[in-house]
Amino acid sequence: MVATKRVGKQRKAVPVLSVVFCLGVVGVLFRSSPSSIDGAGSVVGRLFGMPTTAAAVGKAEKCYEKYLPAWVRGDPETMANAFMVGSKELSDKYDNGHRFFYAYQPYLAKMVIDKLENSKVCEPGFSGPKPRIKFFEIGLGCHFKFGGMKQGTPGGSAIGWRAVFEQLAPVLDFELHLMEFDSKCALAWHAEHKEIAHMHTGDAASEEDLARIVKETNSSHDFDVIIDDASHINWHMIKTLEILMEQIQLGGIYVVEDLWSSCKSWGANFGTVRGEKTGGTPDCMVSQKGGPTFYAKLVEWQKTLLKKDVPFPDVNHIDFHGQIVVFEKARPQRENVWRGKSS
Repeated sequence: MVATKRVGKQRKAVPVLSVVFCLGVVGVLFRSSPSSIDGAGSVVGRLFGMPTTAAAVGKAEKCYEKYLPAWVRGDPETMANAFMVGSKELSDKYDNGHRFFYAYQPYLAKMVIDKLENSKVCEPGFSGPKPRIKFFEIGLGCHFKFGGMKQGTPGGSAIGWRAVFEQLAPVLDFELHLMEFDSKCALAWHAEHKEIAHMHTGDAASEEDLARIVKETNSSHDFDVIIDDASHINWHMIKTLEILMEQIQLGGIYVVEDLWSSCKSWGANFGTVRGEKTGGTPDCMVSQKGGPTFYAKLVEWQKTLLKKDVPFPDVNHIDFHGQIVVFEKARPQRENVWRGKSS
């Protein structure tokens, strides 16, 4: 099938496929990456080798742009490399078996820009307080046999997060909270790394422990990021999410790592001991105990979105990246965002 256009007195055939292809390219160009500072201009620049800075595309440069590190301006691989160096290679979040930064970088880069755009850091005479990103990661990486999950040393992830966000210190504060089941390991690590994070101990599947820690963090539903990298036991993951999701503020994300525990089972690492089995099974849907796996719950929550409702208040997006999933709460500055009703 072809479309035609008149050229003088002749009609010239133009394949519809070409038109559709061109429209598709335009669509891709204007679906700017969350990590893009200048929207479509940056995407066009990356594709065609054009300059992508604000000045290059005729925009006035924001005062904070000179402080943006390469991982905010760049792509997931750039952040993975920065995290690898910052963590002193004591984390596995960036390796080829995980590749978690394909999930993390777009959301975190966009979060940084949103925080700065909606702050007063560029106003004349600004003296603070700076905008803040508040993080809570569950799981320090203590190991019952080797001391730590990577090179016998726990805390690599925490060190990595502190390193990459410290690059933004002139314009952005970073508040990091950690939770670990193995209190002996956690307190020993924290004694040598007090400048890295606030440490909390307890069971991530305990409502009482989580309520206590929320109180210790002075949280008022104001976490920007919560990460579950703890036991990976399916019912733990479900319960922890259902309790803590309300602590994420609008524009924030809740992240769960190592989803393969829905499909495989191993003894969970509790730091001091090897714990119960994670409970995954080959069908990835029913756990060894007969309840739903975390993946089964993800399917259920995604079905809620398909029916134009929300699985949790304001959660209107669930994003899978291999072994990691991101739940996003609607950003308040977006116009006409559908939030649905919680089920």
